[in-house]
Amino acid sequence: MSTFVFSIRHEFAEKIYSGEKTVELRSVLPANPALKAGDSVALYETKPIGRITGSFAAAEDASYDASNTLGLCLSVLAKRSCVTTDYVERHSNLRIKNPEAVNDQKATWQIGAVKIRGPIRFGESRPLSDYGLKRAPQSWCRAKKEPTAPREEI
Repeated sequence: MSTFVFSIRHEFAEKIYSGEKTVELRSVLPANPALKAGDSVALYETKPIGRITGSFAAAEDASYDASNTLGLCLSVLAKRSCVTTDYVERHSNLRIKNPEAVNDQKATWQIGAVKIRGPIRFGESRPLSDYGLKRAPQSWCRAKKEPTAPREEI
């Protein structure tokens, strides 16, 4: 199994730990190696925290591709990821084959979504160096080493 580090804002990390947020969205998911069910995702909370505060297991990943069901899929993903449909639209790779067709919802789009399983907030936050990283990932990166400290739930 692999470990990936995702950068995330504090308010979204809190929603993951509380169980309110059950899907994490990314414009692009890790591809080589691919993020797989069972992989660990460490959560790096951006500044002012600037540390890894917890993790979750990827239940599954999916690259949602939709046409003709654009509104429904956006709504479901928005609800499960605790964001607005507008946010999902802005962060997806929306491809419009025919600009006039957007009103008919015949555009195609793609966005990566990871189902969250078993989120854990660490008793003590960890530095990026525990994962072999020197700087924060812009969106995500693969950990260069596995952390040695045990996972603790608080």
